[in-house]
Amino acid sequence: MSESEGFDFDLGMETGKEQPMADEVKKPAEVYRQGDVAFIRSNNVINFDNPPKHPWGATMNLKKLDTRVIRKGENGGIHALEEKAAEKDVVFYELGGTRYILSPQGVGIVHGEHHKIELPPGLWEVRVQNETTGWVND
Repeated sequence: MSESEGFDFDLGMETGKEQPMADEVKKPAEVYRQGDVAFIRSNNVINFDNPPKHPWGATMNLKKLDTRVIRKGENGGIHALEEKAAEKDVVFYELGGTRYILSPQGVGIVHGEHHKIELPPGLWEVRVQNETTGWVND
């Protein structure tokens, strides 16, 4: 296709279309990573007294996790909240199978084989990268 066919190759967008204003452009996700664990800023608001419902109406299971261990790796390494997490009012919980860290003051994440990372204040979704190789048989 050439530019005369309606595309601007410099911008990768169709010509003649109104382009989004700067405040309409989505910001990239704020993500921190430590090995195979990613911490993604979440804009969700969680009411612990009234947990959210699944789209089909069932109340989602909201469970506070009384541990500093975020994940124990395949080789025995542990990703964990820093020891001072309790002093910083950090809440580690699971909602509908997804783990979250709510940290009003920010919190450090430690691991024996990785550098400590500091999560800024906020709500962070915890995601684990799963690696699969070959075929998996049930």
